[in-house]
Amino acid sequence: MRKQSNKTPRPLGASGSVFGALLVVFLLVGAGALMVWDFLVTRELVTGTAWIPWAAQQLDGLSAAPWMVPLGVVLGLVGIWLLWLSVKPRPALAVPADGETVWVSPKVMAALAKAAVQDVPGIVGVKTSATPKLIKVTAAVWGAAPDDLEAQLRRDVEQRLAGLERIPPVKVNVRREGAPQ
Repeated sequence: MRKQSNKTPRPLGASGSVFGALLVVFLLVGAGALMVWDFLVTRELVTGTAWIPWAAQQLDGLSAAPWMVPLGVVLGLVGIWLLWLSVKPRPALAVPADGETVWVSPKVMAALAKAAVQDVPGIVGVKTSATPKLIKVTAAVWGAAPDDLEAQLRRDVEQRLAGLERIPPVKVNVRREGAPQ
């Protein structure tokens, strides 16, 4: 009998190898189009020059040149970079809450942080952004802000996000909009 788990799969972003895969796809499509062109030219269905035989003639008898070594190094580094992209871990898209049965996206974390800050008296505007690793809050006050306002806002955001297993660091900036009349 299989044991049931209350955990849901961790939402992950796209793999880094997507770029390399798309590059290979476009190169293969281009090579295929070139082969179709050469086929049509050799069958005299279209007029023009076949490119593959021309390229083979240009490469025939080619000897080593000084530019080939740096090109080989660059292509090797690109290959290593693409290999690294394919094996690096995929980025997390959410933060676990409630024992990994619920995942909270950065957009939801930003909305919760904004709601927590908007409840504070004296705040006239709020901008928030969030990633799984950091929550940024910019609050606007009219006139002079109390000395402990940043700490209070940080506490309020952390209390609002208390259901998360790990609360990302909260960075708070308070800016002054004007002076009271």
